[in-house]
Amino acid sequence: VPPKSLVHLTWALTVFTTLAFVAAYEPLDIAFDMTHLVCASSTPSSTSSCRAINVAHVLASFVFLADILFKARVLGYETRGAVVTDRKSIRRRYLVDRRWQSFVPDVMAVSPLVIVELPLLVLLTVEPGDYRRNSYQRVAPILRCILHLAKLHDCLDDHGMCMYEKLCDTFDTLKASFVALLLIYFFVEHCLACMWFIVNEQHANGLKQSWMHSLDDLAADADAWDAGNRTPSMAIRFWIAAFYWGSTAGDGFTAVNTRERLVGIVGIVIMVNLV
Repeated sequence: VPPKSLVHLTWALTVFTTLAFVAAYEPLDIAFDMTHLVCASSTPSSTSSCRAINVAHVLASFVFLADILFKARVLGYETRGAVVTDRKSIRRRYLVDRRWQSFVPDVMAVSPLVIVELPLLVLLTVEPGDYRRNSYQRVAPILRCILHLAKLHDCLDDHGMCMYEKLCDTFDTLKASFVALLLIYFFVEHCLACMWFIVNEQHANGLKQSWMHSLDDLAADADAWDAGNRTPSMAIRFWIAAFYWGSTAGDGFTAVNTRERLVGIVGIVIMVNLV
């Protein structure tokens, strides 16, 4: 398949759609234990949502596995103005010449299928209302997220360049750059919002010692969260508040402990350099 062809663009969109799910959902899962909050509910809609989330995690790994085969056997490349479509050359470029830039990160992105998803199938039992389970099930979302996000290298690799050039052809370079910057901004802010919540929850007194408890519309939710009465909608409200904090550099919020101040400093430094 020639690079930047319709087939390549279609597959690149598939990979990036999967990567968008990973980048958006998995930090939420780490911060709020979102999958278990959904699965711990006994309502029919929650049961369906739980199955959909677990299937999506597995499908993400399979899409990344298919991408390895696509790059190693199908996707051609350009060199010195010529398109190379010889499969032996394609395989050598991917597995040898670009093993550290492409092959190793791609293998890392697939590894959750073996070291996360299969063990979780064995530990799938969920008790309604039990918002935390054993230590492996708490660590699993972190492992899954770190390994899946190794796939972010595709943003600067063949797939990323294919999509960026298509955006430039469809619109113009300025608009394409704006879209790329907007996506980066959202991802960074999303991670900062999740980090902001994590440092609050890990305090010895829970959310009672955080800025969230000082907000009138979140105080009751914070008390319920500390008491273990947690729901997905409550987690979304916390995320919106944390994202608002990140997008406004803390405007309207006062850090009440050292951890919050440290995350605030990191957030401001990152956003100043990003902008």
